[in-house]
Amino acid sequence: MKRFVFVMAFAAASTSIAVVPTARASSPAGPNGKIAFTRDDPTTESQRTYVIAPDGTHETQIFADAGCPGWSPDSERLLVCTFNEAGFLRPAISDPDGSNFTLLDAYPHRELHLRCGS
Repeated sequence: MKRFVFVMAFAAASTSIAVVPTARASSPAGPNGKIAFTRDDPTTESQRTYVIAPDGTHETQIFADAGCPGWSPDSERLLVCTFNEAGFLRPAISDPDGSNFTLLDAYPHRELHLRCGS
């Protein structure tokens, strides 16, 4: 799904439109001090999940095709939504650096999207 923010600037005799990829933060920084967010990539029509320090430094891409990040209460795990092999949305968890990725898919053959919520 593509998501764009349209910015229109009006001048006396001209109009310009800029298409800007959107980014959405999951929640304020948790006890680990990191913010997780998703950025849409219009070139691949996918979402990429990043973590970043609250001061805007140390931005690190964690996942190439996962979105809607949310921290566990202790910030030890990151919850994201991604697609299973059949192409349906499923929740998944990982460590903050993307390691120990686990797809939470008890129903891999059910043809429905199970979107995660934090």
